[in-house]
Amino acid sequence: MTTSIAELSEAPDRTRTIADLVGWVDRGPESVEARLVLGARASGLPERERRVLEWRLVDERTQQEVAELVGLTQAQVGRILRRVVGRARSGPLPAA
Repeated sequence: MTTSIAELSEAPDRTRTIADLVGWVDRGPESVEARLVLGARASGLPERERRVLEWRLVDERTQQEVAELVGLTQAQVGRILRRVVGRARSGPLPAA
């Protein structure tokens, strides 16, 4: 017997399809765009700031995960992100 993912699930309310239960968000295209923008805009940043941005924004790691990778506290990572993002909003990031 073949079941379509468009069929209603066997849940008691029978309002969701099987696809609703097994779906996920594909962040692939967003990740590619983030990498391109980050590469172009952040090339002049110090290595540590560039890595923090990449791990947080492209790899979507938490600030705590980034902190553990860099050897900083979560608060320090938060300050780095605020500083770099603030500079990016106010004008171009430094050239390499």
